[in-house]
Amino acid sequence: ARYFVLVCVASWVTKLFLMEFGFVNGANFAPQAATAAKRWRHNCVNTLGLQWRGTRARAATRISLQASGEDDKSVEFIAGKVGTRIKEGFLTWRGHRTYYQVAGKEGDPPAALIHGFGAGTISWRNTIGALSEQGFRVYALDLVGFGQSDKPLEVKYELELWRDQVADFITEFGRLHTGHRQARDWLLCGNSVGSLVALMTAQELRERSMVGYDDSVKSASHIPQTRAIAMFNCAGGLTSFRYEELAPPLAALLWVFKSVLFNDIIGGAFFSRFRTKANIRAVLEKQVYCNMEAVDDELVDALHTPSEHPNACAVFLRIMNAPAGPTPRSIIHKLNGNVRLLAIWGAKDPWTPLRHGIHRGELYPEWGVELKVIDDAGHCPQDDRPTAANAYLLDWISRDATDQAEFWSKPRA
Repeated sequence: ARYFVLVCVASWVTKLFLMEFGFVNGANFAPQAATAAKRWRHNCVNTLGLQWRGTRARAATRISLQASGEDDKSVEFIAGKVGTRIKEGFLTWRGHRTYYQVAGKEGDPPAALIHGFGAGTISWRNTIGALSEQGFRVYALDLVGFGQSDKPLEVKYELELWRDQVADFITEFGRLHTGHRQARDWLLCGNSVGSLVALMTAQELRERSMVGYDDSVKSASHIPQTRAIAMFNCAGGLTSFRYEELAPPLAALLWVFKSVLFNDIIGGAFFSRFRTKANIRAVLEKQVYCNMEAVDDELVDALHTPSEHPNACAVFLRIMNAPAGPTPRSIIHKLNGNVRLLAIWGAKDPWTPLRHGIHRGELYPEWGVELKVIDDAGHCPQDDRPTAANAYLLDWISRDATDQAEFWSKPRA
């Protein structure tokens, strides 16, 4: 039995390393910088920079909009099979430069797309167009530490960091987006860890509405809220296991493996060795995707580029040693039926399994979540099998109301 446990844990750690270098927690995507110039069509208006000032929102906080510097330029390009026109740019949040994309008409119901651990906006390359064509104003973000966003070393990498980033983004863009600070309900879509961030963001916005926000938000009804969340292969936590979820011997063994393998010396060596395009493609094809046509040069380049950042290895190691954070079930329970929830699951995902594990996908209906399964998809069904994933997503949205636009934009009482 001891040998079996050692083999299982060693296999788990090996899979983590093979998966995490240059992309993390499955097919995690980061926007490609090398080919950006080819995609540019023309310069747009100056991007605004979001600058967070003060403490957390539960205290007295402020957000101010400032004109961005010369480096923060907004450009527009055509992407996707439907020829979606997407604007991209950079925002400043807590002093860090963060990348975002936006598509759809101003004034349409808003949606935010949140990538997984190590991912980026390319993970939504087949979703952003589908939602904008459906009548949404769609925003996709690169979380701090990933993609084209800054990778600072002075921040504490944890789920709460990205929850705050997304909640601040929604609060500010909700204010600009709706006009006259009228409240709007948002659709959130998350993949893997991004699903957890989406759930946490919805809860954070609810708490902000209860305690007030800042001087520029005059009442709780003016704080944007989350109407619905679509989760694609939701992760059970930031890291794969929690010590409290394991028997004491396994918890001790996990601690030893993390301490030995995820330190600066050994972890750095593994990261440097495995972040090659060849390794990335091999792992995508063998561990992450079922549809080999989706594993194209665009995807591989997008995963590889951010791994070359000087801070990429250090950020990776800090995240691997970070706390797992809340469980999806605990947040769903707190939302208490106030948010519509959908889980779309790739059945062949070995990292966030459908049918085994503590936080397996087949449990979600027991928690009040509608579950749709795509049999021949892996960890990122929205990019692996986009036709099936978009069909489930859009059908679920259409069932919210006959007049979708009016329903989603209706101010809360």
